[in-house]
Amino acid sequence: MTTMHKTVTVDEALARGKRMVEYPFWSIVISSLGITLGTLPLDDFPEWLSCLIFLAGLRIACIYRMVVVTRWQLWALENVRNVHELYNRGTLMGLVEDEHFITLVTASSREKLQELVTKFDIPDIFTDDLTIPSESDIYYEKNWFAVILYLLFSVIFFAIGYESLFEQTQSTKLDYWSGFIFLSISSITSYHTYRIYKKTTNREPQIRIHSGGIEMPEVGFLSWNDIQDEQVYKTYSSKTTFIYLRYVYQGNKETINIGSYDIKDAQLEKLLRIYRGRYEQTMSSVGSHTIKSIGKA
Repeated sequence: MTTMHKTVTVDEALARGKRMVEYPFWSIVISSLGITLGTLPLDDFPEWLSCLIFLAGLRIACIYRMVVVTRWQLWALENVRNVHELYNRGTLMGLVEDEHFITLVTASSREKLQELVTKFDIPDIFTDDLTIPSESDIYYEKNWFAVILYLLFSVIFFAIGYESLFEQTQSTKLDYWSGFIFLSISSITSYHTYRIYKKTTNREPQIRIHSGGIEMPEVGFLSWNDIQDEQVYKTYSSKTTFIYLRYVYQGNKETINIGSYDIKDAQLEKLLRIYRGRYEQTMSSVGSHTIKSIGKA
């Protein structure tokens, strides 16, 4: 008698990963921080011990994450059919951090991985998500907080610079230089305020995706038939994360920065797969219908 195993979808696996890994990890970090802040005001409680509690909490959280994320990775790799999509979206969500898929490589996990890694030799199959509409519009993020914050700093720097240059009864060379520097900083922050304000008030979609292709103001309409290898990916520079949409058009790699758009990177990756899959499914149906028509003729 054959036992049937229910295949877990990529969405279900990623949701379970967040429950298993991310929520407990941050709970441990926040709890240790709360205990540390709660014990610092106590006179009879050593400050070094409060700091040690926080550092120990961080260490425990990191060890927990490393162990549990590996358990989740092995479970997901075993139960999910579309492992390529799992890898791409899991990487964007921080649940997959290594090109070999597994975070903590032990003797048992290496043996299990060797059994499961052959699944990457099998192409993903398309499974439509009926909750995704026929067309999706992506806009600039409405970041009013950044607009107000930059504007506030711009006004403060301008006021300090103006006072240093024009309000001093006996201005020194240092006053002139500091005033010039603060006014220059105010000009830069004003420029950034204007840029963020323009994006925040822009109501035109920056990306429109449907089963026909992708539309963007910079490049116009691109049919799925004309582009290949579309993918969302991240790069890291110091403490800044950059998010890009990359695709190949007429043999050339094109890259668009999507960090200021109102969509999460993993969600955009999902939309690309859904609409590409719908296009290919339609083309396959048209091709089959044409062949049948020719056969009947």
